[in-house]
Amino acid sequence: MALKQTEQTFVQCLNCKWAELMQWFENPVVAHCHKRKDRQVAATRRLCKEYTERGTEPVITHYDSYED
Repeated sequence: MALKQTEQTFVQCLNCKWAELMQWFENPVVAHCHKRKDRQVAATRRLCKEYTERGTEPVITHYDSYED
């Protein structure tokens, strides 16, 4: 069963099932949240009531340019 966090618990988007993880070059991993519709640095600890623990290893999509 996935763990649902409270507003008082620090979490990382890196471990959230709602995050699509992306990295450009050697920059920090960015998480696009499909619940909040925003982007954050994935490893930053934050308070989030939308957080749901990911049940699998995170997959990071790597990009080698800023172009679409």
